Amino acid sequence: MSQEVIESCYKSLGLVGYHYRLSKHDSNKVSELEGSLENWLIGENILRECLIEMNLDFYEEAGEAAFYGPKIDIQMKFGKYHSKPATLTSRKISRYSSGWFSVIFSRNSIMRLKAIKKNLSQVYS
Repeated sequence: MSQEVIESCYKSLGLVGYHYRLSKHDSNKVSELEGSLENWLIGENILRECLIEMNLDFYEEAGEAAFYGPKIDIQMKFGKYHSKPATLTSRKISRYSSGWFSVIFSRNSIMRLKAIKKNLSQVYS
């Protein structure tokens, strides 16, 4: 889903006051990272460049990345009694976790995915 669609949805819902956070690795826990530090830094730079290119205001927070990679969190405070913001959505780079997941695509599975997508588009149109 593109960021323009997300922004449009938030506006339609009347959501205001959300912020973009570049969630980076914790430099004190480099040994716990999935993948190499070099790849993490590349991923963080890619996400930073995306935020800059889209002209979005954001802040960076070390130690807030997921175990499998850096991410952009869209954060918002909910109500006057919540002092910490919560994450509405995230955009992640998961290139470091290939060993954690076993996903195999075949021609038949792609055809099934296309059929599911077609059926869903008929339901929601």
